[in-house]
Amino acid sequence: MRFVLENVSQAYLDYSLQSRQADIQRGLDFVRDKIPGLEARVQELQGQLQELRQSNDLIDPASRGGQLSDQLNSFTQEQLTTQVELEQTRALYGDLRQQLSQRSQESAASSALGQNPRYQSLLNQLLEIDSQIAATSTLFYEDTDEIQLLREQRQNLLTLLEREGAQAEREVIGQIRTLEAREQALQETISNLNGGVDELSGLSRSYTDIQRELDVATENLSQFLTKREALQIDVAQREVPWELLTPPSEAEPIAASLARNLVLGTALGLLLGVGLAIVSDKFTDIVYTPEELKRLTGLPLLGIIPPNQELEELVPERESVALLQPAGAWQGDAPQNGSTRSYKVVRFLEAFRSLFANLRLLNLDTPIQSVVISSAIPGEGKSTIASCLAQAAAAMGQRVLLVDTDLRRPRVHEYLGLPNDRGITDMIVEGLNFSEVVQRSTLEPNLFVLTAGQTPPDPTRLLSSQKMQTFMQQVQNRFDFIIYDTPPLVGFADAYLLASHTSGLVLVTELGRLKRSSLEQAIEQSRVSSTPILGVVARSKKPLNF
Repeated sequence: MRFVLENVSQAYLDYSLQSRQADIQRGLDFVRDKIPGLEARVQELQGQLQELRQSNDLIDPASRGGQLSDQLNSFTQEQLTTQVELEQTRALYGDLRQQLSQRSQESAASSALGQNPRYQSLLNQLLEIDSQIAATSTLFYEDTDEIQLLREQRQNLLTLLEREGAQAEREVIGQIRTLEAREQALQETISNLNGGVDELSGLSRSYTDIQRELDVATENLSQFLTKREALQIDVAQREVPWELLTPPSEAEPIAASLARNLVLGTALGLLLGVGLAIVSDKFTDIVYTPEELKRLTGLPLLGIIPPNQELEELVPERESVALLQPAGAWQGDAPQNGSTRSYKVVRFLEAFRSLFANLRLLNLDTPIQSVVISSAIPGEGKSTIASCLAQAAAAMGQRVLLVDTDLRRPRVHEYLGLPNDRGITDMIVEGLNFSEVVQRSTLEPNLFVLTAGQTPPDPTRLLSSQKMQTFMQQVQNRFDFIIYDTPPLVGFADAYLLASHTSGLVLVTELGRLKRSSLEQAIEQSRVSSTPILGVVARSKKPLNF
């Protein structure tokens, strides 16, 4: 008996260690798979940044902008000074022209002539001659030699004054031309600097966008590398998470007792039954009940959706979710004509009303405005949930936008009976306007649908682009409620990329089909990527009892 107990205890301890190591290994594998892509993204952005710097001969747009601004201010100030000097010189030239045009050169009083020493010397000599003529004229007649000599000297001085005035005029004209040439050169330099500033603005925007993406990619890479190191340390640890409280001991003979044997037999049977149930549940690895789903995820259960067979009975020839809305089904609560089948349909649609109400009540201070709908694995009905939830929200008076971002297996257009000629892929790649690709549902006037469009070669790259982020920010203010249908969580990064720009992620699960391991892997990946999960929606395989 002791041998059996020792082996059982050792088996449980080994099992606990293996289970813990397996969970850690799954997380480590996920992190290792993501790191090469993140490293490639960081290298790509670093290459773009280096190419931008080399092609434009700049290190930092901010420092280049400061240099251009200082130069522009300096040249602008110099231009203003030159313009003032030019205006003053032109005014001086006008005054000089006016003074020189007078008939009497000795009456010229221009500031330009006043600063000319030669002109002033001649003018002083002219005044002395005039004084001599005045003094001599009192003693001699006008035709005497003395008077004639003085007048000839005066005429010579006037000729010299005229020449000096012309020379002063030429000097002022030369100053004007020099100032005009300087002003023209300064204007050309300022125009070139303004062109450099405009060009730098575009470069600065590109530089900022690349730098911002590089910072985000580097931060993500650092987080994944840190997580990898932590998980590798956990993998290396061999500490058993369970502890054996009481080791097996030698059996001691005791007096036979029927009551004691019955109690021990009952307890042993219960323990064996529980152990078999645990082992069976571990091997089946299937989630069957909402309670088990809540226990495994630790997340709020936002709603339980009955199976689709309820509505397929109503419209057996169509499988489109667009026809899951009988006349007045979203608006009416009571069954028509006492029909049990209509009552089931109304209750089915009521589940989506409750789901929408639960989403809106998750945060009363900041209502949920946009969500990502996804599942752990394919085939759990995430597109069906997204389509019906969009119809329910639109019927409740909300302006709703449903975006099919499952670019690998788009299904929303099939469910809602809409064409998929153009969609979000065409808008991002070809630069089409939002109004050219969005479609209005014929079921609900408040429901707008943006289908997937053409399948791109690299959906993850498209969804992580700056254009996609800009689009998500723009539509945030145009609609009351936005739903993004995305690929499954396990194996794809699309949902995590979009969820970071929304209020959070809603995880769709199908009871009786989802494996516990897949669910745990999806939850672990969301924690590693810091993706907020608002709650889970369970799809029941068994019909609900109405």
